[in-house]
Order: sequence, then structure tokens, then C-alpha cells
Amino acid sequence: MPITRRNELQDTFAPRLVYLWKNKRWPVGIALAVAVLTYIAMWFVPEEFKTSAIVYVNRFQYYDQHQVNPNTVVMLAENPELLRAVYDDFTQKFGRKPGDFEKFVKQFEAKTEILQDTTVRKEVSPVIELTVEFRGREETRFLLESWQRRLIEKFGNFATAEARLRAEKVAAEIAQVESEIRAAEAQQARASAELAFQQKLLAEKMDLLAPAELQKVMPLYQPRMQDASNLQVLIQQPIPKPEGMVSRLARVRLQIEKLKVSGADANSTEVAQLQAEERLLSSSITQLEKEIAELQSQVAALQETLSRATREIDTKMQTRQVMQRYLDGLRTAAASYREWDGTGLPTAGDLRVLSQPVLPELRVWPKRTLVAGIAAVAAFLLTTVWLLIQNSLSTISLPRR
Repeated sequence: MPITRRNELQDTFAPRLVYLWKNKRWPVGIALAVAVLTYIAMWFVPEEFKTSAIVYVNRFQYYDQHQVNPNTVVMLAENPELLRAVYDDFTQKFGRKPGDFEKFVKQFEAKTEILQDTTVRKEVSPVIELTVEFRGREETRFLLESWQRRLIEKFGNFATAEARLRAEKVAAEIAQVESEIRAAEAQQARASAELAFQQKLLAEKMDLLAPAELQKVMPLYQPRMQDASNLQVLIQQPIPKPEGMVSRLARVRLQIEKLKVSGADANSTEVAQLQAEERLLSSSITQLEKEIAELQSQVAALQETLSRATREIDTKMQTRQVMQRYLDGLRTAAASYREWDGTGLPTAGDLRVLSQPVLPELRVWPKRTLVAGIAAVAAFLLTTVWLLIQNSLSTISLPRR
């Protein structure tokens, strides 16, 4: 009996196309039905809208104050604490919460543009775009308005407020330096007065020891001159007016020498009195010289104190001048501090709103036609696959028993 073989190369694709064509009403009908139902269902999906506004960053620089970086403002604008305040504003306005806070913050975006990016510098635009995407036209606009207002109120003066705080600190430091200057000036005045007093006292004691008019002739009256010629010179010299101890001691010694030359008795009463007076004057001069040495030491110490106080005053005055220039720069920066009064566009010292959000017209989600088209294509493909599977199962030849 001949064996009949099946043609393994038999084309099975054409019959399946014919089968699909005969049953085309199923994938086409189901696709249309799914498209219509999806389109209708998308009407019940909340509409989401997007709106934007512009904020300008004041980048003026005063003294050594760094310019406000727009990237810093972007970070501040997306601060969770700030967005929590916006979240609460929405709840209070519409009487319902806008959803989970973690998802809520993702619907806010702040960005700026890079104007120049080189190896030397990176220039960022001072204009920041704030964008909100949310459900409902009025809700979206309200969120952006609240975001702008909260941003200006909380961070609109963050740099100028820092300048104000630093100015207060520097002003306190200047006050401390001025207090130290006044203390140094008081010390200088006391040292100067004490120095004048000690110098006057020293001059008086020096005058007692050796008057100024006797300074030139004093060497003639020193007891070191013992030879006869010098004694004769001493005898012939007129005796100056005894205005000081040294001159008086010289006069006493000269009188003693005159008496000795004239042949007077060394044990006479007059010589004894003169010798006693000489010893007393010598002792007094020694004590006075000791006091003068102490006064000279005190005067030198006072002069050093006065010099040190003067140097300290000069140093602190220079420090105060530098700090005063720094304070002037801080006060100039702090002068731009401004609180928004609630009228017009929100404005502050560092940030200023350039445009308010408008009521959005076009929704960004859902895109009903696109979603319905995708659903129809998916339904058509799935129905086609189902028909092919059904056809394949029906054409399988079961083995005979």
C-alpha cells in the first residue's frame, strides 16, 4: 500500500489571511468599541493643566557680598517647607487636600537657563521659570500664585536679611573696638598725666641735687682736685649761690679747704661744724640720688606704657576703619531689604515676580484621542491574535486510534 506524505512546505499563511478577512468584523468591531469606550472613559479622568510664571533674581553686588545665585533660588523654591505652606493654602482655599504631599511636590518645577558655560566661568540666567501642573484650571493657577507669594514672603530677602544680620554683628564688633579704644585712650591719658607728674618730681629732685646754673661749674668743686695749684684756683673762684645740695656741698668743702690753707686748727669748732655739715650733705645727696634713680625708672616705665597705649590706639583705629568700610558695604546691601505690601506683583529685595500665571486653556492630560487610538490598536491586535490561535486549534488533525 503506498504511503501518502504531507507536503511540509505547504503554504499555511494564505488560508489564515482568508480566515482573518472572513472574520474581520471581530477585530474591527472590538477595536472600534474599545476606542469609543476608552474615549468616553477618559472624560471621567480629571484634567491636568500647566501654567508658568517668571521670577527675577536681583544679582547686584555690594562690597564683598556674593551675588545671589539663581541656582540657589531654584533650590529654595523647591524647598519642602515652602511647598507645605502652598499645600496648606490649597486645602484652606478649596476645602480639600490636593492628594499625597510626596506626589504633590513633584508637580512643581523651577528652572533657569545657562547662558554661558566655559572652563573659566558658568553664567546662569537671572530669570527663573516656575511651572505647576495640576488638576483643574483654577486650582493650577491658584497653586502657582500661592507658590510665588510664599517664595517672596519667605525667601525674597534671604541675602539682604543675611547682610542685615552681619551688619548688626559687625556694628557690635565696632562698638567693642571703640570701647577698647576709649579704654586705651583713658590709659594713655592716665599715663601721660602720671608721666608729667613724675617728670616734674624728677626735675625738682634733680634741681635740689644740682641746679641748672651750676651744672657747668660743678666739676671745679669735686674733692678729687688736691694739688696746690688747683686749690688756689678754687680759692680764687667766686662761690655760686648755694641753691642746691651739690653746690652747697661744694661751698662747704671749699670753705674747709680755705680754712686748712689759712692754717686754721683742724679741731676748731668752725671746721668741725663744716665737716658735720659735709657729712650730712653727702648722706642727703646719696639718698636723693637713689630716689632720682627710682624716679627715672618709673618715668621710663611710664614712657613705655604711654608708647604702648599709643600704638594700641593706632592699631585699633586702623582696624575700626577697615570694619567701618565693611559695615558700610553691608548696610548698602541691607538697604535693598523690602517687604511686599500685598499690592501689585510680589516684590522683595532679592526676588521679584515679573509675570503672574494665566488661566490655562489647553489641558496636558488626558489626551483622549491619543489614548483611545492606542487602546483601539491594542484591542485590534489582541483580537487578531485570538482569531489566529482559534484557527490554528481548529485545523490541528488529531491522530486516529
